[in-house]
Amino acid sequence: MTIHHGSITKIGDGAKCIFTSSTIISVIEIGNDTLRNIRVSPLMSTYLKEALGHNAYIAIYGKWLCAIRLKSGRVVIDDTVNKHLLLIVFSWGLITTPLFGIGLIFVGISIYKFIRIRQQKIMVDQLRLVPVSQ
Repeated sequence: MTIHHGSITKIGDGAKCIFTSSTIISVIEIGNDTLRNIRVSPLMSTYLKEALGHNAYIAIYGKWLCAIRLKSGRVVIDDTVNKHLLLIVFSWGLITTPLFGIGLIFVGISIYKFIRIRQQKIMVDQLRLVPVSQ
């Protein structure tokens, strides 16, 4: 869970992920940092390309680009995790756990996604606190 800031000088090629609409970008150069193999949603990819050549703040959780703060001060958040679907997956996991423990997989996935949502919210709050002039 890190926040990088500076001028975005390079955005590498992207490779489409299997079974999802996200893309893995080979390299992002922001300030003095070089980030490799970052997964982005189509929404985040659009705003990342818009920020090329400008100062921006980007929030990375694991290998996911969670949020970006543009030079205008606007914060764009990756909201690809549907909270209602997460609740359904968790419930399905609880219901199917007695069937040879298969439901534990669904429970584990939903807990991981819930943790990701909470961490993303913390990083977005941090991005919103940064003064616009920086």
